[in-house]
Amino acid sequence: MKLKNIEKSASSLGQRYYTLSVAINVFKQTYGRNIAQLGSEPRDSAHSNFDLFDFYAELALNCKKVTYSIFHDSELIKEQNRERILNSKIYRQYSKVSDRIKVKNIKDHNTFEINNNIDLLILNDIHFPIEELTARVCPSSDYLSGRNILNSMEEREILDGHGDLINPSKERALFEYKLLRSKLSKSSVVILEGNDYPGGSQTSLVKKQLGSDGFICLLDLQQSVWIRR
Repeated sequence: MKLKNIEKSASSLGQRYYTLSVAINVFKQTYGRNIAQLGSEPRDSAHSNFDLFDFYAELALNCKKVTYSIFHDSELIKEQNRERILNSKIYRQYSKVSDRIKVKNIKDHNTFEINNNIDLLILNDIHFPIEELTARVCPSSDYLSGRNILNSMEEREILDGHGDLINPSKERALFEYKLLRSKLSKSSVVILEGNDYPGGSQTSLVKKQLGSDGFICLLDLQQSVWIRR
């Protein structure tokens, strides 16, 4: 992918312009070959702006040695009635063009069809219960006003009062990282989505684990980007 293609979308990407640019630059400089993404949101969802699928798919199409695999938890999809993700045109149009772009169900959490090490891991599932949290903390406010109120609160204040609602999303994100941790290459890049929610977001436990695993944080915006030391 030429970075000018990312620059064309800078205004719509917002802070993700910087995190995406950094991640792809490192990926290319370290001669990365394999991209793995865990989770993806349907384009008509409230979180559709989190899906940068087009950029990574274009990278795989333009570089013959790059592969891009997107994994979905089949049980989670079933629970949330999101089967349309796997059948949507946006994914099928790429997989028809290149066999290096694949969308797969995870039937067994211990089994992943990845033969080579992962050079770029994208944890893209959004588990954070922002709507439930907003309704609980600010029941009389509209969504945007409620988000502003939450953003003005201290992290400890939110966790003390609503940790029961928030903590499962953090634990889920950590679980997903650990699923693929052993397959990361020595020069891997890890991108964490859902990094800009209140109360420490859903990424706080993963960040601690990444630090323990020898990673350092390059950028910590709407996405959090990490590389090995």
